[in-house]
Amino acid sequence: MKTVCLFNLYIVHYLHLKASTNDICSGIRQPKTLQVDTKGRLWALDDGDKGSCPPKLWIFHVENESVAFVHQFPDGMFDTSTDHWKTMNDMVLDEYDDDILAYIADGRSEQLVMFSLSRFESWSVETGRVGLQSIALSSNSRLLYSNEFRGTRLFSISVDDLRSGKTSVELNQIGDWTSRSVYSMISDSDGVLYSAFYEKSFIHQFDSRDVFKEESFHDEGKTLRAVGRMFSFALDDSRNFWLMVVNEIAGQKFYKLIKTSLATKPISTIGSQTTIALPELDFCKENSGVCKNGGVCVSLSEQEGKYLCDCAENSFGQHCEVLQDTPVLLSEQQGALRPGSMNTVFEWDKMDFDWPSEKTRADAVRDGSYYPGKLPPFYLAAHGNRIFLSFSRYEGVPVTLASLPMTNALSVSPKLNPYPSWLMQKKGYCSVLQDIRGLAVDSLGRLWAVDNGQDEKCRPKLWIFNLGDNDRLERVHEFPEHVVRRRGPRWLTEIVLDESPDDTLAYIADSPGSAARLVVFSFNQRRSWRVPNQFKDMDALAISPLNLYIGGTVSNEVRSVPLKDLRTGARYPAVMFVGNKTAPSRRMAMDRNGKLFFDLVMKKSIATWNTNSSLAEDNFYTDVNVIDHWPFLFAFDELNNLWMMTIISARQLKYKMFKVEHGTDEFLSNTDADLESCRLCENDAVCVSLSEQEGHFRCECAENFKGHLCETSLKQKQEPSLVRVVKVDPDDF
Repeated sequence: MKTVCLFNLYIVHYLHLKASTNDICSGIRQPKTLQVDTKGRLWALDDGDKGSCPPKLWIFHVENESVAFVHQFPDGMFDTSTDHWKTMNDMVLDEYDDDILAYIADGRSEQLVMFSLSRFESWSVETGRVGLQSIALSSNSRLLYSNEFRGTRLFSISVDDLRSGKTSVELNQIGDWTSRSVYSMISDSDGVLYSAFYEKSFIHQFDSRDVFKEESFHDEGKTLRAVGRMFSFALDDSRNFWLMVVNEIAGQKFYKLIKTSLATKPISTIGSQTTIALPELDFCKENSGVCKNGGVCVSLSEQEGKYLCDCAENSFGQHCEVLQDTPVLLSEQQGALRPGSMNTVFEWDKMDFDWPSEKTRADAVRDGSYYPGKLPPFYLAAHGNRIFLSFSRYEGVPVTLASLPMTNALSVSPKLNPYPSWLMQKKGYCSVLQDIRGLAVDSLGRLWAVDNGQDEKCRPKLWIFNLGDNDRLERVHEFPEHVVRRRGPRWLTEIVLDESPDDTLAYIADSPGSAARLVVFSFNQRRSWRVPNQFKDMDALAISPLNLYIGGTVSNEVRSVPLKDLRTGARYPAVMFVGNKTAPSRRMAMDRNGKLFFDLVMKKSIATWNTNSSLAEDNFYTDVNVIDHWPFLFAFDELNNLWMMTIISARQLKYKMFKVEHGTDEFLSNTDADLESCRLCENDAVCVSLSEQEGHFRCECAENFKGHLCETSLKQKQEPSLVRVVKVDPDDF
């Protein structure tokens, strides 16, 4: 683990400006603390607004000032009942090769909150009825240091205990500060802690390698009025200590930025360092009417574009000039579907299941295994007269896979049926479904469901159900340890199917952190393997007859991998850069016409791209009311109709299901499909066009050649199978 805290003056100022704008929960409201990880991403802890906007954790790409992730903390995790500011106080990052953990101090709730970037979830750890106010991490001792909320006591906590998954930890008291309420604390690479105290004009230090002894580090003395929080400070990776001082004189605030090197002594020279003044930002004072429809103008520097408009709800655009009361389905001239082709099929204020009895439901609510109204679905599939939804196994979610008949009336919010039964939903029993993620249906009417498993107890699996044969369980594949980790981080998500006359291959995204991998399963060979290539980002997959397309939530990039390489088991399949979208994506889907549909994270939109040309976005759908981090689910059925669910942000989640009549055209045109597919045949083979059900095409091989693409010469030593078996360095995994 390497501790790096870079001080980005612009973003600190920008976050606080955003916090002062009108009450829009989709923006940053009350930034409390900032950290920068080793990949250059800025983490901002947002306390939200009193009683209205929930607390969130924002992660930004510093290089282009774009949003990478937003995590909204679950309801009830923090105490929001008080009229005072909530008490998320401080945050520190703990970095590993496969994950980044954030430790967050929460004084009022007497707990430590943890967030995992690889799992993208948060949970709380009890701290023995002691509220924590500030925290720091020592890389040498592997201890987390924290101060008592509004008290003087300093504690240490074992990081190993926190990582082990314990629900409560023991606090070891180190000593007592001479002043109360340490609101900010940091540790340098030598294990020296620096602490700032509420309503005090000094910073003290303590060397954690020795017994507790409080010493002076910096003192502003009488030049600073002792009110509230006077200091903000951070360390960069060159051991420079950056200190922001807020000085109030005659009711007017002044700021200065101080820099000193901890590599040189004595520390007392810090006060003689150069003072840097903040720029005056006044564009909005002189141009108050630039933002329309209730938008609030925020002044920026000349380099940053002078200003931005923070739009009110239901308006957007550079100047908030476009009013939008309802979701937008653009006209055919703008590259979207024909008007009137989109219909609302279902909508829910609260999702619920078809329980065996009311008593069963009441018991589940009572024991906490079911939280009504807290059922965010993850993935969607549609086939025949049914829709399938998967749910990640968060606390209070009793079902991980459910179905919904398309024939249900709109007059009520239809109840979901646990699929294939209630008996298959038992959490902790490895012989049934545990944590279903990605879903896909093949041309034979089989539902493929990716199961992430449960911790180290239940291995990740792939379940295949035959929908046309009374939902018979046709096959279960348990991923071996060398393909998907059982002990260690894993994050199986999306699945797409590659069907050919010889086999059906499933491509599955495994994205536990910065080293995402592609997992492949062969239905005929009944085995799985992992593609050695590492991908920095892989959350969304889509497939065409020629390529696998890959997108993700970290980068705007779209990449492709030729199916030919994946089918023939190439040692390192070619990965090609396709282009950049305007935002990252969690979902992608390909229609039969070669049009790629993808959501744009944080833009609350779905866009399309005709893959027969260079990447160019056409806006397809926008809904300004959807949640930021997981707004859309969508998939195509066997008739090429698009089924789409939106998740609306309110005090509780609301859901709508749409059906878009999309037509039944084949992929590209028949002529184009034949031409494109036939280019795959090798060694002078003759291409024969087939129907979609038969696999589009077949290669008639010349003499002395064989294989699906006629790629294998009979005069050479043959490969043992379509997928080459190779020895792989364990470090690749």
